[in-house]
Amino acid sequence: MLLELHVRNLALIEKADVEFGEGLNILTGETGAGKSIIIGSVALALGAKAPKDCIRQGAPYAYVELVFSVDSQKKLESLKELEVFPDENGLLIVSRKIMPSRSIGRVGDETVTAARLRTITELLLDIHKKRHLTILFISHDLNIVRHICHRVAVIYLGRIVEMADVDEIYKNPCHPYTRMLFESVLSDGASKDEQAQEQPEEESIGQDIEDSTDTGTGCPFYP
Repeated sequence: MLLELHVRNLALIEKADVEFGEGLNILTGETGAGKSIIIGSVALALGAKAPKDCIRQGAPYAYVELVFSVDSQKKLESLKELEVFPDENGLLIVSRKIMPSRSIGRVGDETVTAARLRTITELLLDIHKKRHLTILFISHDLNIVRHICHRVAVIYLGRIVEMADVDEIYKNPCHPYTRMLFESVLSDGASKDEQAQEQPEEESIGQDIEDSTDTGTGCPFYP
């Protein structure tokens, strides 16, 4: 099962850390926020060809890391045949460092070729599909999100600014951008006129965005 995804300096994303749970996991945010990049980063970690322009502007390299949980004895034996050994907790880390001239893939402490990386990760993905069903879904529609998902990550300007179980994020959204997303969605069964009467004036996130790659270095909760 895929437990965690960590991304650094990939395209417009400076830093993103995602924790997955069983069931349906949602990435949400406006167009251009970086949702598709998050999905593409998984493929890069698994050995897909890296585009020349995938490194964030001004960064020396991009980095993607996946953390898998391996709990099938049969698959542990298959990995052992490949001389791959998860740690004592059954965790195995797969990572890829992408530089302008080359990339380096690693499985655990071992540096591996692209072919070996794909061979190993095929086993890990097989575990992921057969043992635990985790679906990652991208959506702009928070009404859909509310009814079908278990966990939500909100992306703003290439950063995951908020992540929680769906009930918690609907009851207590913390980031101003998350609250704006909720305010922009019609409630179930309400007309546009009814919704307009109920909704307060839209909250400004406090900046005009000219360059979405310039996200600054401060707290992600500061708009």
